Amino acid sequence: MEHLLYQGNPGKQVPQSTGELLNQIRHSARIGEQRSLRKDAGLYLQLEGITPHYTYLGRPDPSLLTILVPNHYGRGQLARRSIFSTGESFKAITLTTHGAQVGEINWLMKEMNPFKIPIPRKDRQTQNASAITHGNITLKERETYTEARIFIETLSNALRSSGNIGVFPNLRPSAELEDYYKGFLSILKRLKKHSFQIWPVSINAPVNKHYFVLFGRPIVYVQNMPVEELAESTMVAIARGISPESHSSYRRVIAQAPQQQASDQIPLPEELQAN
Repeated sequence: MEHLLYQGNPGKQVPQSTGELLNQIRHSARIGEQRSLRKDAGLYLQLEGITPHYTYLGRPDPSLLTILVPNHYGRGQLARRSIFSTGESFKAITLTTHGAQVGEINWLMKEMNPFKIPIPRKDRQTQNASAITHGNITLKERETYTEARIFIETLSNALRSSGNIGVFPNLRPSAELEDYYKGFLSILKRLKKHSFQIWPVSINAPVNKHYFVLFGRPIVYVQNMPVEELAESTMVAIARGISPESHSSYRRVIAQAPQQQASDQIPLPEELQAN
């Protein structure tokens, strides 16, 4: 079968499998070629056989910078093991990027060591490659003063160019919503000089490769608002859009507003309710 040209990245053949697509991303990074994450995300979901279902409770104000914040969803205990975590993170990135419909999104992602185990990790190589070819921003576990300045400059440039940033508030994928980690607060502090809004995104457990994603009501940052308050409001908004068994640390907060929780739930299609 003759390959078609991939319209999302001119001159590229349409990948026929997820492996081919990820190989293309790594190759583009090696030669310094830019790609569209939005279009690669749609193709990735298609090749993986994933059917996304998106629900929108609100839309971001186009005059403000948008920070998309999804839960770091992962399937059960497998997601917590390092050998699976990178792939789960990439899936959450593609679902959010594809569903947001706001153009390109620059994601903040951890710089990965592909040689942490003796066998090279292609998933980690792909994440590092995505930072290069999709214009994402890498985070280091320990920054020198110079690296911190470079990160702030890169973040500011990304906000000026696309106006959209994606960041996980949780340190690792999990089937349950965990507390935000301190690095999330550091990122919010660096954004305080901008006028921005947070768009909380709730990724629910899949049903037969059907993924249900809720884009909540944007939370506009108000000058002098404590970043801890902003982070907590974001996590509660995410919790309200996922199933109760996934609330974990936020069960008590959600229990205090059951009517709000019910109004924010994603309706499950009848054909999937029995599964």
